[in-house]
Amino acid sequence: MEQKSNKTLKRVLIVIGCLVIVAAVFCAGWFGGLYWGNSQFRSYQWALGLIEDYYYGDYDTSVSENSAYALAAVLDQYSEYYSAEEYRALLEDNAGSKSGIGVTYQFVTDSTYGETGCLIVSVLGNSPAFHEGIQAGDVIVSGTAGGQTTSFTSSSDFSTFVSSQAEGEDFTLTSSDGTEYVLAREKYQASYTLMYTSAARYSFETQGDDKSTLYLTEDDTAGMEILPDGYAYIKLQQFYGTADQEMDILIGVVNEMEDCTSLILDLRSDGGGSVSIMDSIAGCFVPDDAESNVSMTAEYKDGSRQNYYLGSSNENTLRDGVEIYVLANSGTASASEALMGVLISYGLTDYSHVYLSDYGDTYLSFAGSAKTARTYGKGIMQSTFVNSLTGEALKLTVAKIYWPNGNCIHDVGITKADGCNTISTPWVVTGGDAELAEAVRMISG
Repeated sequence: MEQKSNKTLKRVLIVIGCLVIVAAVFCAGWFGGLYWGNSQFRSYQWALGLIEDYYYGDYDTSVSENSAYALAAVLDQYSEYYSAEEYRALLEDNAGSKSGIGVTYQFVTDSTYGETGCLIVSVLGNSPAFHEGIQAGDVIVSGTAGGQTTSFTSSSDFSTFVSSQAEGEDFTLTSSDGTEYVLAREKYQASYTLMYTSAARYSFETQGDDKSTLYLTEDDTAGMEILPDGYAYIKLQQFYGTADQEMDILIGVVNEMEDCTSLILDLRSDGGGSVSIMDSIAGCFVPDDAESNVSMTAEYKDGSRQNYYLGSSNENTLRDGVEIYVLANSGTASASEALMGVLISYGLTDYSHVYLSDYGDTYLSFAGSAKTARTYGKGIMQSTFVNSLTGEALKLTVAKIYWPNGNCIHDVGITKADGCNTISTPWVVTGGDAELAEAVRMISG
């Protein structure tokens, strides 16, 4: 009797165990389906909560679809939603890990620019285009690969041609003056600074098979002839990657030049980037004994304020006696304007040492809403919020920015009315950078 009861009990326990397992599997599937099946809605709610808590500015979140993409689209132009994959790619890009040839461009026609083709607007340091000698102002008219030549009649022609080439396989780009550039799409570590004296060029490049570390290279055959003796010129393209480390090293080189009396800092078309990198770069200019070490102040939607401080990890600070001149244009924005704010607030330069691009009518007509004789006027700050569960991210405008002297240039910019100089230039970029030559002439007298 006891043995039979034990067998019955075992059967009952087995049945109960099976039912528990089935129920657990069902619940896990149901809840998992609820969570993952509605991931878009959950992202929407996550983004909506962040907007309500942190977004600085007016907004209307009544969108037609419950998606984070749709929410970000109704905010200002600086706010953006990223999927986990998009955010990972963004982090790599901001760190300077690039793939391609390293140019930005716009298509121009004979009726606007005087030539037809892809006008190279900028060339990123240490990129394939940089090493091949392509320069801002070049007009690329065709490409040749596999014995076939493609004439470029639009921006998409150029982008399609370049992107269709296999990585590491050489192709040729031909400029309007007949110059042929042979290069290939590659992975590379971008450099964001470039320095010249009259005698040499200083650039940051990788060496050998090491594609992740940049080293300073001095080329004493590639000086800038238009620079007078005693002048140094530094171009800062963006506040990303190793830009702060590069600037630190270049300032050290300037300090070692006993005859250097003037530094021209070129921020034209520098759209900004990381606040922390801006702080570090600013620390290369403000002396350690300055009365304050505030780089800027952020004012949030609740009225609270937070100070940001100059970087202190840099090894070099520009020595006394070197005059600082700044070149800027309508593409000089955000962190670039904040850096100018530091230089002006601490008395390291003044408005009379700022030279602004004053574009010609042809370019203003071509560019539509282009601003001239001023910087862009972006005195707001974005923060990126990351969802630790999904890896997605939302970049939001969270604060208005004030210079150390209390000035805010948002929607105003730095203008001729502040006492800046202007340089007449027909286009945002010209071959040979005639605008730079004119700036040097004006600065050096």
